[in-house]
Amino acid sequence: MPTGPQSSARLTLYAAISAIEMDLRNFISLHTPSQDPFDFLGSDLHATCLDRAAQDADTPSATTVDDLLSYVDFADHFHLINKHRSQFPSPAASHIRRITPNLEALLPVRNRVMHSRPLAGGDLPTTLDLIERLAAVDVGLWTAVRVTLDRLRTDPGFIYQLRIPVLATPDERVAHNLPTSDFDETGFIGRDQFVQDTIKAILGPYPVISILGEGGIGKSAVALKVAYDILDREDCPFELIVWSTSKTHQLTGTEITKISESIASSLDLISDVAEGIGSGGGTDPVEGLLEDLQALPTLLILDNLETVLDERIKSFLGRLPSGCKVLVTSRIGIGAFEYPLRLEAMDRDDTVVLMRALAKVRQVDGLVKCSNTRLIKYTRRLYNNPGFIKWFVAGVQAGTRPEELLANPKVFLDFCLSNVYQYLSEDAKTTLRCLVALMEASQADIGYYAGIDGLRLTEAINGLMSTNMVSNHFVVSERATYDTYYRVREIASRYLSKHHPLSAQELNEIQRKRRKIVAVQEEIAAAGRRDPYQRKAIFLRSRRDIVPAKYLRAALRASRQGDDQGARKAVESAGALAPEYFEVYRVEGIISAEGGRILEAAAAFERALEFREDFAPLLYAYSLFLMRYRNDNEGAASAAARAHELDSESSAVAIQLARARLYEQEFTKVREVLKPLQEKRDRLTVRDAKIVVDLYMQAYMREGDTAVHDRDLKGALEIWEEGRRFLETIPEALIDRRLRQHLRKATLSASWMVDGIEKQAPGLVRRAGDIKGWISRGGTTPGERRGGARFREGIVYGKVVRLPVRERYGFLEGDDGSELFFHRQSLEVPAEWEALSLGAGLSFRVERDDEGRLRAAEVRVEHPGHVIREDEGRELEGMVRTLLRDRRFGFVRAFEGPTYFFHLSSVDDQRRLNEGSNVAFIVGTNPRDGGICAQKVRVL
Repeated sequence: MPTGPQSSARLTLYAAISAIEMDLRNFISLHTPSQDPFDFLGSDLHATCLDRAAQDADTPSATTVDDLLSYVDFADHFHLINKHRSQFPSPAASHIRRITPNLEALLPVRNRVMHSRPLAGGDLPTTLDLIERLAAVDVGLWTAVRVTLDRLRTDPGFIYQLRIPVLATPDERVAHNLPTSDFDETGFIGRDQFVQDTIKAILGPYPVISILGEGGIGKSAVALKVAYDILDREDCPFELIVWSTSKTHQLTGTEITKISESIASSLDLISDVAEGIGSGGGTDPVEGLLEDLQALPTLLILDNLETVLDERIKSFLGRLPSGCKVLVTSRIGIGAFEYPLRLEAMDRDDTVVLMRALAKVRQVDGLVKCSNTRLIKYTRRLYNNPGFIKWFVAGVQAGTRPEELLANPKVFLDFCLSNVYQYLSEDAKTTLRCLVALMEASQADIGYYAGIDGLRLTEAINGLMSTNMVSNHFVVSERATYDTYYRVREIASRYLSKHHPLSAQELNEIQRKRRKIVAVQEEIAAAGRRDPYQRKAIFLRSRRDIVPAKYLRAALRASRQGDDQGARKAVESAGALAPEYFEVYRVEGIISAEGGRILEAAAAFERALEFREDFAPLLYAYSLFLMRYRNDNEGAASAAARAHELDSESSAVAIQLARARLYEQEFTKVREVLKPLQEKRDRLTVRDAKIVVDLYMQAYMREGDTAVHDRDLKGALEIWEEGRRFLETIPEALIDRRLRQHLRKATLSASWMVDGIEKQAPGLVRRAGDIKGWISRGGTTPGERRGGARFREGIVYGKVVRLPVRERYGFLEGDDGSELFFHRQSLEVPAEWEALSLGAGLSFRVERDDEGRLRAAEVRVEHPGHVIREDEGRELEGMVRTLLRDRRFGFVRAFEGPTYFFHLSSVDDQRRLNEGSNVAFIVGTNPRDGGICAQKVRVL
C-alpha cells in the first residue's frame, strides 16, 4: 500500500466528494423510510450490500434501506435516485438527473483518491468547481456540500484532521510499496506520450529502462505515474512492484536540505529493496536479492540512482533474473545495461497550466492574476523545468519578487547540476567548456577546438549526453543526410557560467582556432570555385566538413611530397571525424594510388561512390584512376560519361571522356564530345584549348591509321584531309610541339596508304602524297604564306604567367619554358591590355632591350585566356578587414562568404571607408590575376 502523508489536494478532494456522497445518502434515507430495501436496491445490489455487511460483522437487525446505504458505492446513490425518480421530490430528482454526467465524471477522481492513485491535472479544480455549483442550487439537497465549502474557505486547515481510509483496489493481485505521488497539488500534467513510451519499453524485451534528465525535470513523478499505470493494467505481468529511492536532498523555496535517513550507498539501496520484497537477507545482499527475485516476476523502481551508482549496482543490474525488470531514474546514464529514455523539458502550454495550478493551490494571487503571455515568459526563463517552476512559485509565495528569483537562481542550479558535474571525466569537462564557447558544434568541430580525437572524443561526448548537460539535434543537409550538432543545454550553460566560467585564455584560444578554421574554409571554397576538378579541390557538404577537409588537404599535400605515412595518418583522422563523408574515401583512393596500393585505392573509390554516386568530380577522379592505374579504359569511359551527364559544361570532364573514348577507338564520339568545347575555345584557358585541339587531331589521325590497317585507304585519306582542314582553322598559339609529334606518329601509316593507293587508285596519288608530306612535317605546309602571326618570321608562341596588379607590364612563358618580360606598349593593339588575364595565348618576337636583356616585342593576342567565375555578378554585403590607403587596395570579408580583394578606385566614397566599415559590393573578376574581387564597393 502507498506510504507517506496525504497531500492537501487529496484531502480536499476527499472532503468534497465525501460531502456529495453524504448529501445523496441523506436524501435517499429521508425519502425512503418504509421502502422495502430489496425492491429499492434490486436483487444484485441488495445481495452485495448484505455480503459487505457480513464481512464487517455488522449485519443489521432490521434490513431497511437506511441500514444498507452505507454499503452501496458512490455511483449507486445517483443511479438509485434516477431509477426511482417518482419517489423523490420533482425539483431535486430533475436536478440529479441533469447533473448525472458531472457525477459520472467524478467517479475516476474518487477512485484515484480512495485507492491512492496519482491525481490527474484537472481533478482538484474540476471538483471544486462542481461543489461550488451544487452549493448554489436550492433544492433542499446539498447541506453537507455547503458546510464543507464554507469550511474550505474559512478554515482550510480542517482537512488535515481527516483520514482517508485506505481501500484496496478490487481484485488487486499485485503487491507493492509505491509511495503517494508528490504531484497531488496539481495532478499529473502533460507527458502522456512519454509515460506510454516508458510503459511500452518496460513491457518490451529490455531488462533495465532508465529515465534520464536533469534535476527537477520530473523523472520521479513520471516513474511513479508509470508504476501506477502498470499496476492497474489488467495484463500486468508483475506480481510485485518495489519502489526504492536514494534521493538525498530536497529543494525548498530558499535552500537545499538533506533528507534525514536517506539512502547513501549502493548497499543501503540493495538492503532497502530486499526489505521491500520481504527478503531474508544473508551474508551477501546482492546474491540474496538476486535469489529472491527469481521467485516471482518483479518490477523494481530505483529512484535517483546517480547518488549510489557504483560497480555493485552495475553488477546487480547485469545479473537480473528473467521476468524481473528495473526502472531507473537518474541524472547520469548507466551505460551498457540500460535502454535510455531522455526526459526533456515540459511543453510550453503544460508549464503554464502547471504554474497557474500551483499558484491557485498555494494562493499566490500575484501569479494567478498574470496573463498567459506573462507566465510563458516566466516559464521560458525557468527552462520549462517543472522543478524550477515549483521552486519559483514557492519563492514568490514566500514574498520574493519574481524578477529577483529569475535573476539569481543559484540554489536551483546547484540542486540540478552540482552532483552531476563532479562525475565528468577531464575530457568531458574540456569538451563541455569548448561547447560553451562554441554555442553549437559538430563532433569534428569539437575534436578540433578541444584537441581531443578518436575514441577519447566519442567517450567524452557520450558521457556528456548521459548527464543530460548536452543535447544534440539533426539538421538535414545535402542529399537528405543528417548532420549531428551538439549544444550545451541552457540550464547547464547557466550553471557553468556561475560556477565554472571560461577564462580569458580559454576564450582567446578558441577565437584563435576559429580564425584559423575560417581561413581554411575560405581557401577550400575558393579552390572549389576556381576548379572543382583539380586534385586538391575538396567539396564541403556543410560547415561540419571543414575540420575533416582540413585533414584531407594535409593528406593530399603529404602524398604529393612523398610522405605516404603522413598522408595515410591524415586520412585516418578525417575518417574518424566523418566516417560517412565521401571525400574521405576519394582522397584515400588518390593517395593509395600514388603510394602504389592499387587494390586499396580501388576499394576506397568504390566506398566513396557508395556514399555519393552522382557527384561529377568524384566520378571524374575515379575515371582518372581507372585509366592511369588500372588500364581500364572501358571503365574510365563509363565513369567519365556519367560525370558528363551530371556536368556537361565542365571542360575537364569532357576532355577526360574524350581521352577515354579515344583509347576505346570511338573516334566519332571523341569529336562529338569535344565539339561544344571547340566551338567556345576562346572561353577556355589556353591549356584546355590546346588539349581539345590535340585530342581532336588525335581522333582524326588514329581513325585514319585504323582505316589503313583495315585496307580502307581512300577512307584514311579522306579522314586525314578532314583533319588537315580542321587544323587550318586553329590559331598557331594553340598548336604546340606535342600536337605535331602526334601527327608525325602517323607517318608510317601514311606511307602504307600512298603505296597502296598507287596500286589501287592512281588518280588519288597526288592527294595521298600531299597528305603524307603534311603528316611527316607535323602539320606544316612549305611555302604557305597566309596572313596572321603564324607566318611572321622569327615569331614564337607562349602564354601569360604573371600580371602584377596595378602595373603596366607582365611576364609570359614561351614554348621552350623560358620566361620573358613584356610591356603594355609592346602589344600590337594596346587597348587589348585590359582584357588580358592569366593563361592568355600570345605570339611575339624576342628581342633585347638597351641593357641587353631579352624581352617580348610585337606581341599579338591570339587567345584572351578568359576565366569564368561562378560568383561573378552576385551582390553581397560584408565588412572591411584590411585597408591599405597608401597602396590603394584592401580586403573585404563577406558576411556570407570568403574575403575579396578590392581596389580603392572601385569605392563610391573613399573618405567614409575605414577598417570595420560595412559595405555592399558586386563580385567580379580581376583581369590581371584571374581571381575574383569586389567591385562597385558601396559604403553602407
